This record gives sequence, structure tokens and C-alpha cells, in this order.
Amino acid sequence: MPIKIRKDEQVTIVQIEGRLDTATYSAFEAEVAAVLGNGSSLFVFDCAELVYASSAGLRAMLALRKKLHASSIPLRLCRLQPSVHQVFELSGFTDIFDIRDTLEASLK
Repeated sequence: MPIKIRKDEQVTIVQIEGRLDTATYSAFEAEVAAVLGNGSSLFVFDCAELVYASSAGLRAMLALRKKLHASSIPLRLCRLQPSVHQVFELSGFTDIFDIRDTLEASLK
């Protein structure tokens, strides 16, 4: 699962591609954890290329959200594929995460 991370002023944008599941979640957690203390005031996960999220992937995202929330740093998700959005809905994560339709909307 390729991950691209870029920091634009006070915003860190994490582009997630492929599958976030039992085979990839630990690498995902490690890569994102490495930039959590980079001084950003907002984290945005761009999920346009994320095609699958398992329960392990959802746990990883929830753990990162909790870490950021403890530091009062917002986390937003954007551009979820319909199948991934459905997994978030079924798990109740649409009530937990701030999910936006576009990257631009996530930056506001």
C-alpha cells in the first residue's frame, strides 16, 4: 500500500492507495506516526485511491485519530470511494470521522 505524505504549510496531507488491511496497517501506522509531531495543525487523509479498508485498517485509522485528538489536531478524510465509504458507514465511523467530498473542502 503506497502512501504519499506531504506537508503544505501547517497541513499534512496523507494520500493512501490500495488496500488498508491486516497486511498493510502496521506500515501505514508507522509511516503516519513518524510525521505526527511535525507541527501541523491539520491532518488530511486523501482516500481517493484507497480501494479497500478492513477492520484492521479501520482500527489503525481510529488509533491515529485518537492520537491527533489528544493533541487537539483535527483529522479529516476526503474522497472516499463508495465501497470504502460504505465500510465506514456500516462500522459507525462516519459519526466519528470528519469526512469531506473533496480535498479542497478538507483544507477549509
